[in-house]
Amino acid sequence: MVDLSIAAVRQGITNPSEVRTLQRAGVSVFTRGSLHAKFVIADRTLIASSANISHNSRDNLDEAGILTDDPTALRSAGQFFDALCSEPVGPEYLKKCLAEYRPPTFKPATERPIKTATRSVRVAEAKLWFLGNLRLIDLSNADREGIATVERKAEARLIDAQHTEVT
Repeated sequence: MVDLSIAAVRQGITNPSEVRTLQRAGVSVFTRGSLHAKFVIADRTLIASSANISHNSRDNLDEAGILTDDPTALRSAGQFFDALCSEPVGPEYLKKCLAEYRPPTFKPATERPIKTATRSVRVAEAKLWFLGNLRLIDLSNADREGIATVERKAEARLIDAQHTEVT
């Protein structure tokens, strides 16, 4: 699944040559213009992540993800993926995309260095976080009440409560 819209191809967001390589290897490729979801289902494992497959994501962004073998999560992700696979990439459309492709010309957003002692230092080792082996647990009523108390206290401290959620 990839955003192989003509707009994405013209902006260099998606390289149709890579799609052609996948198809030549026997992979069925689908396109979806509004695609932003990033997850992989392999065997009995789900990997869902914020990371794009891009130099910017690799070199400049801090990303996070989850790795799980929970059957409910796998089933839900599989159903979601199946629902997204509605537009197969055919040979004629791929040919048009190859003709329209333009390499990307954008540069990643960067900040000017702040010249104060309070400047935060980016932790290079924290580029990509994956959480694994998460399990649904049944909380006691006391635990639920404790969590609700913490959530209420956090909500009371929000600066922009209309655009923020505490859970």
